[in-house]
Amino acid sequence: MLLEGKQIADKIKDGLKKEVAALKAKRGSPPRLVAVQIGKNPSSLVYINFQKKAAESVGIEYKLIEMPESVSQSEAERTVRGISADKNVTAIILQHPLPPAIDGKKLISMIPPAKDAEGMHPENLGRVLTGDNRIGPCAAMAVMALLESTGVKLYGKEAVVVGHSDIVGKPLSLMLLNKFVTTTVCQIATGERGDTGVGRRQGRCHQGRVGKRRRDSDRRRHKPFRREARGGCGVRRGRHKEGLAYHTRSGRRRARDSGDANEERGGVG
Repeated sequence: MLLEGKQIADKIKDGLKKEVAALKAKRGSPPRLVAVQIGKNPSSLVYINFQKKAAESVGIEYKLIEMPESVSQSEAERTVRGISADKNVTAIILQHPLPPAIDGKKLISMIPPAKDAEGMHPENLGRVLTGDNRIGPCAAMAVMALLESTGVKLYGKEAVVVGHSDIVGKPLSLMLLNKFVTTTVCQIATGERGDTGVGRRQGRCHQGRVGKRRRDSDRRRHKPFRREARGGCGVRRGRHKEGLAYHTRSGRRRARDSGDANEERGGVG
């Protein structure tokens, strides 16, 4: 099934226009979204243009505050703190990616949860855990809106989330779990499953051939022969001879007729 997002987005925008108009009438001024950009990342500039266009199309005032890539962490924090304290600012969004020297998580945690446009403040992410998505990560909420638009009952379904980023994969998996969807998350280390010493040992299957049944007299005279004990195999590689086999627990060899030896000889991995 291919899900078209444009019609759903248009429907959401129509609802937002009415809400923004009502809010403007009540407050006397439109909501204001302030975007903070540090550096000149080309992909970020494209995203900013889309943000500005989308905000203005529903009546939200959009303002961009730019800082050079060389800005220090303390200067960036001071700017975010000042914007957060401005009563005329309704919401704040921190543009990504950020320069390596800037701690983005710390800047996001300085934004008041109620003004966190992206839903990435730790308090808002914590609310997602409890099923409260009033302010949640945008991309994850968009995916949920797409799924719910199909009218398919999510309860009991299975879903695979590819990626576990803080802004999409992790919150989306929580939102799906809150809808009782059995959710599998695949990420960069998923391909390493089973690549451990334990996994390799357990992965060795020792399977013997069906041979002559041991005589009752042999069963009474000898200890039961175990093909797998303490991680070892019943017949040791390269050491079985005609009429000889090795007991895995004692290490002692014992003589038996050729038929009994053949019975145990097949399963060496």
